[in-house]
Amino acid sequence: MLPVEIPDSQPFSEMRCELSAHTGLPSIVLRAGFADEGLPVGLELLGRPFDEPRLFELAYGYEQSTDHRRPPDRFE
Repeated sequence: MLPVEIPDSQPFSEMRCELSAHTGLPSIVLRAGFADEGLPVGLELLGRPFDEPRLFELAYGYEQSTDHRRPPDRFE
């Protein structure tokens, strides 16, 4: 894997995931793969009020049907 350069300013700083914080809706974030540059991409699911168990079910199902995790390299 090639090293990834992280710029001083993030190119998508205007894209925020504040809906859950401002509305009080439950949310969960999952791995959704990697961008071409090798940086991780996330997926945020929002649920209905007090419906956290359903979010856990959906997140678990998504994780079981995808393979977006990359184990870290071993440190030697």
